[in-house]
Amino acid sequence: KVLKRSKGIVVWDFDRVLFDTEKFYRGAVKIFKKFGVPPKALWSAVLKIRKDGDHFSVALVLRILRGRGYLVPEKKVREEIHKHLRDTKYFPQSTDTLLHRLRKRGILHIILSHSTPAYLHKKVKVGCGERFLRHFVKVYATGTPKHIFLKKLSRRFQLPVFFVVDTDKHVGLVKEH
Repeated sequence: KVLKRSKGIVVWDFDRVLFDTEKFYRGAVKIFKKFGVPPKALWSAVLKIRKDGDHFSVALVLRILRGRGYLVPEKKVREEIHKHLRDTKYFPQSTDTLLHRLRKRGILHIILSHSTPAYLHKKVKVGCGERFLRHFVKVYATGTPKHIFLKKLSRRFQLPVFFVVDTDKHVGLVKEH
């Protein structure tokens, strides 16, 4: 029903496009520092997750840090991260206005991320709020490469698909495929 009156689909890469990931990371560094984890060790854990192609989650970061000898109280860190997500503004009003205007003009919005589904939904709901979530018809946390996901989406629906992303690498892959 929604697709019949739609004029197109915009697929938004969540991190660094809709969600201020750098701001979140700066807050996470402070939290982990309180529990004795230096910023370099935290960044090293994040890079390992990226290198291994895993979905990002706080649980995975904690597991990597424990494997490297950092005994971080998991429950307290999770509570601090949740509080930080809840209390910090990650979603600018100008983005809310843009999403609203595009939606009124018949554009469907989809979020695409490489986080674990549970962690992504927490970032979206707690970090951006329910008001933000109402703009989107679907939130995908996928391990599938983004260009393949977009290819399947464009084949499934006979609508123009636009991809808003922050890296040249993904733009190049989308153009290739």
